[in-house]
Order: sequence, then C-alpha cells, then structure tokens
Amino acid sequence: ENGIIELYQKNGYSLARIESINVSQEGVVNLGLAEGVIDSVEFEKMPSKNDNERQSLKRSTLRTKPYIFERNQKIIPGDIYNDENLKETIRELYRTGIFTRIEPIFAGKEDDVNARVIKLFIEERPTTTINGSISYGTSVGLVGELKLSDSNFLGRGQDASATLSASNKGDKTFELSWFDPWLKGTEQVQLGGAIYWTQSVDDNAEADEVEKVKKYGTRWTIGKGLNKDIGVSFSARYDNYKELFGKFW
Repeated sequence: ENGIIELYQKNGYSLARIESINVSQEGVVNLGLAEGVIDSVEFEKMPSKNDNERQSLKRSTLRTKPYIFERNQKIIPGDIYNDENLKETIRELYRTGIFTRIEPIFAGKEDDVNARVIKLFIEERPTTTINGSISYGTSVGLVGELKLSDSNFLGRGQDASATLSASNKGDKTFELSWFDPWLKGTEQVQLGGAIYWTQSVDDNAEADEVEKVKKYGTRWTIGKGLNKDIGVSFSARYDNYKELFGKFW
C-alpha cells in the first residue's frame, strides 16, 4: 500500500488513496483505487473576522468576475487532481495583482468515492484608490492634482483612472484612461486607450509670442500575448494643438 500511494504522491497525485483490498478464493488481490478525479472547482470569498450570518450578499460575493478565474484555471473538472496544476492556478491568479490570499480546501462526495470538490477561498486586494497632492514650482506655481484609479475596474481585471490637475498660473490637465490586459473571449488580446485635454500658460509671453497652448488628444494601444510572459503591442496617438498669442494692450 505504501509503495502504490508513494508512487502517486511522487508524481503529484496527492489525493489518490486505496479504498478497498479484497482477496479472492483463488488468491487474486484486488485493490480498489480512488485517484481523485476533480468533480468541480469553486471560487468563494474568504470570510472575514467580522462576518456573521446577517452579512449582506454583496459582502460575501467576490467582486472579480468568474471568467477572470476560469482563464487562469489549470485544475479542470474531469481531470485527475495534480498538485502542480493547483500550484500553477494559484500562481497565475496572484500574477493578476488582484488577490492577496488564496487557500484551497478539498472535499469528497457521498455518492462518488473517486470525486473531489476543490474550493478556493479568495481574499481580494483593495484596488480602488484616490490620491490628492499639492506642490509648488517656480515655473508652474502652485499645482493641485486629484487622481481616482482602479486596477480591477468593474471586477474585470482592467485598469481605469481619471486625473485632474490645475495650477494658479492657469495650467490645467484632464485625462481618462482605460486598459484591459486580456479582453474577454479572446486569446490574450490587450486593448487600452486614453483621452486627454491640457492647457499651458506662459505668463511672461510678449504680445507676439505664444501665451497659451491648448491641446486635446487620444492614444490607443492594442497587443497580443504570445504566452504568459511575452507579448507584442502597437500604439497610435493623435494630438490637436491650438496656440494663442499674447494680446496687445
């Protein structure tokens, strides 16, 4: 028994076990093996210390969409469970940067001794941030900036941000950006874009010099992951400038 189970475990099949041993009247030994076939894989939100029976459905439900888990999942129902496939699943989920803790739990099924249910309890990282800053420079004056960003926008693993800045000398910037590192339903296709508007002011401009420059534009990026570590991308950008000269007084 030890030799059989050790061989399974040596190759990563750690859920395998001997369910029965029978010896026939002719001396034939029959071993009943359960190799540990994956029946289902479930992803659940890890309960917090403050959770109780009255917690809301929203607090007990993962924010991240199911397809984010599915495309990083290497443990497939119907396959025999293998430790390396679980480790790779957990590694790929951590690589998204969305999760801080992942714990697997195994359970059997009463009607099938060979079936195993795998539950992964997930702790999601807080991904929404609001940053504000105030700075001063001799050329730009007093500058205030406010940025709202989310690295798991709408639970889809996307990066989205909105930035607004302004100075007391008249400089202003506004930008909206969005990037999806893996579009849903594609083979690792990436897509991102941004729109922006800026205004810069030169207080020292003479009457025949440019005093104010207004610009609006957009930039877009599309890419393709060749594998989990290497990809290619292409970018395009369009800017429109409007220059305003100083006025004669």
